[in-house]
Amino acid sequence: MAVDTKRILTVAKKNGLAIASAVVALAALAVPFVLADGWVSETNTNLDARVSAAKAVSDMGKKSRTLPQMEPDATDKKPLEMFPSKSVIEGGEAAKKHLAGQAEAMLNEALKINVRRPLLEDVFKATQAQYRGAASRFRDAYKEFMPAGLTLMVKGGVPLTAEEIALDVAAVKDRIQRERGVRSGGQLLNQDELQQLLLKADIEVPQQRRNSVALGNQVYLSLDTWTVDPNMSSGASFPLPDVVWFAQLGIWIQQEVARIVLSANEGSRNVFESPVKHLVKVNFTQYSQQAPAGPYILPAAVVDASSGAASAGAPMTGLDPAAAITLSKGAFLTGRQATGMFDAVHFQMVVRVRESDASTFLASIPRGRLVNILNVEMSSIDSASESAAGYIYGNEPVIQLVVECEMLFLRRWTEGLMPTRVRQLVGIDAAPASSTP
Repeated sequence: MAVDTKRILTVAKKNGLAIASAVVALAALAVPFVLADGWVSETNTNLDARVSAAKAVSDMGKKSRTLPQMEPDATDKKPLEMFPSKSVIEGGEAAKKHLAGQAEAMLNEALKINVRRPLLEDVFKATQAQYRGAASRFRDAYKEFMPAGLTLMVKGGVPLTAEEIALDVAAVKDRIQRERGVRSGGQLLNQDELQQLLLKADIEVPQQRRNSVALGNQVYLSLDTWTVDPNMSSGASFPLPDVVWFAQLGIWIQQEVARIVLSANEGSRNVFESPVKHLVKVNFTQYSQQAPAGPYILPAAVVDASSGAASAGAPMTGLDPAAAITLSKGAFLTGRQATGMFDAVHFQMVVRVRESDASTFLASIPRGRLVNILNVEMSSIDSASESAAGYIYGNEPVIQLVVECEMLFLRRWTEGLMPTRVRQLVGIDAAPASSTP
C-alpha cells in the first residue's frame, strides 16, 4: 500500500498545535522514567522540608508565650501579651548578665568557705619524674598528721587506761611511803597513818587522773575516733596518685568534723562545760577495690552498677556546670550526686552531747559550710557506766547522736588537683575503653 505523503503533510499543517501538545504530553509522561530516581527523591524531600518550615512558622504564631518566672516560690505563669520591643529585649539581656554576675559572686563566696589546703600540695602538681619522691613525702606527712593533728585541732583527749592509772597510783603510793613515813631504828612509827594515806591514794588518784583529762581538754575522743587510711601504711615503695587523693579526701572530711565540734564547744574551758562531750567516731567509705568510688556519691551515668567502678561506655564528659542538677530523691534526703559544679561525699559522725544542747548542735552543722544533715539517730547514755570507763560527762543528761552528713566539694578548686584516675572516676574525663583480649 503506497503512503500518501502529500496528504499527511496537509493534515500536519492543519493540526500542528494539537500534534505539538500531544508530543509535550507524551514527553511529560516519560520524564519520571527517563530522569534519575535521585532527582525525584530530592525534589520530594525539599518539598517536605518547605511544608514543615511553613507549619513551624504557622505554629510559632499560634503558640502561647509567658513572661519569665522571676519569683522562685511563684507557681502561676503570666502570659506575654505583646512581643517585646528591642529595648525590652536589651533590658532582659542586662538582667540575665546581672543575675549571672550575682551567681558568680555567690560561687566565689562558697569557694571561700570550701577551699581546703592539701597536706602536701606538690604531690598533686608533680610531674611524672617528680611524683615518686613527692608521694613518699606525702605518706610520711600523713603518718605524722594522722591522727595526732586532728586530735590537737579538736582539743580532744583520750581517757587514761586502767594500766596507766595503776602506774600513777603506784607512783603516788611509793612517794607517800618515802616522804610521809616516820622511822626510827629501821622501824616505821606511823604505820596506821601511812596506811590511811595509801588507802586514800587508791581512791583519789584514779579520780584525779580521770578528771585531769576532762579538765585539760574540750572533748573526749575514743582510741579509734579517727579513720586512718590503711593504704598509707602499706609496704609499697610509694602510694599511687588515686590512693594519695583519697587519703587527702579523708583528711578534709575529718577536718570538717573537727571544725564542727570545735565551733560547738567554742568558749568552753573543759569537757564539763562543753556541749559536745565526746566525739566517738567518724566513719566514711574508704577507697578500695571493693569501693572504688570511696565516699563519693556518683550518678548512674558515671558508675557501672555491677561493679561500682567508672564505666568506660558511660557519657562521662556530659556533666555541664550550667545544666540543671538532677536529684535522686529515692536514695537519700537531698538526692545530690556529682555534677559539673561539685562532688558530693557522705560521712557519719557519732557524738555525745548535753541533751539540752542537742538541737543547737544539729542546727550549727550546716552553718557556714557546705555540709547538710541526711539523717539523725538519738539514744540515751548511762553516764554512770561511762564514768567507770573514764568518760566523765558531768551531772547533766547526755545523749548520743549518730549524724549522717553530706559534704560538697566544689570542682572549681578540686578539679585542678585531681589525678587522672579520679577525674575519670567522677566523670570529668572519659574513662578509657577496656581492651578486648
